[in-house]
Amino acid sequence: MLRAFEISDTHLLNEWTGNDYNLFQFSGPLWSYPVAEIELDMYVLSYPNRQLFIYEAEGKAIGFGELIEGEKDAPRLSRLIIAPAYRGKGHGRQMMQEIESKCEADSILLFVLENNSRARSSYEKSGYEYVDMEPFSMEFNNEQYPVLKMRKTL
Repeated sequence: MLRAFEISDTHLLNEWTGNDYNLFQFSGPLWSYPVAEIELDMYVLSYPNRQLFIYEAEGKAIGFGELIEGEKDAPRLSRLIIAPAYRGKGHGRQMMQEIESKCEADSILLFVLENNSRARSSYEKSGYEYVDMEPFSMEFNNEQYPVLKMRKTL
């Protein structure tokens, strides 16, 4: 079940990522570890066309996801994460389906780091396919990480 993200949920992102590299894989270079509530509050205010969600299962908050609409390369799923203890159990696919159901387009996009094989495998199993695009990378600790674009027909 999805519910709207609340700023008081910020601590969950820190728990689920646990360090600066995992946060980078989850959110790109936009946020810094540990994520502060004020940082997410400013993000929400700066991007009103982005919907942030908490995914709940088994009576607990176990996932986070974002739906971006109204931009180039949109609609798009972004910043998807499942709590470590719940990974590999289908919760990620279920959360993605619930977020996708809120989208009124014929297809949806996402970006993923090329080296994030676990996320890529999950997205492939959820029906996402790779899309050609102009190559780009994101930087973390002075290293470049290539990014791939994926699309799913809804």
